[in-house]
Amino acid sequence: MTDDELQKVRKNTELQYKLMLYKRPEFPFLQSMGTKHIIQEFKTEEQIYLGTLHLWWTNEQDNNLYYSVNHTGPKVKGTWNTEWFNSIQEGREFVELIHKDSIVDKMKLIEIATQYMIEVQAKKELTEMLENEEETILWN
Repeated sequence: MTDDELQKVRKNTELQYKLMLYKRPEFPFLQSMGTKHIIQEFKTEEQIYLGTLHLWWTNEQDNNLYYSVNHTGPKVKGTWNTEWFNSIQEGREFVELIHKDSIVDKMKLIEIATQYMIEVQAKKELTEMLENEEETILWN
């Protein structure tokens, strides 16, 4: 793939990814919830690495952007900028840098999420076991 072809594919991929994000109901609120960076690796179906897309929030106000299509709603208070990393390693190093600068403990979040999933699975298994027990009651 030539460099021009790669840039065209990246441009289209970025556009599709942003449209998918914009359609999500939580998207306008991500920066308010503390999400200032979104990072996504992209590969083709043939597993050819296209790059790692980095979107980040800035407080730069664009007076031409509105949250509503008919321009009657509130103006956007900032913008999402983008950049592409050319190697997997470069993208992953950047992710680690963001996690180091974060006030959120990534390992603690993983631990809490894992514990929650274990509890959900245990409740599900207990419910299934109780349902099976009720079905096999013999009245002698």
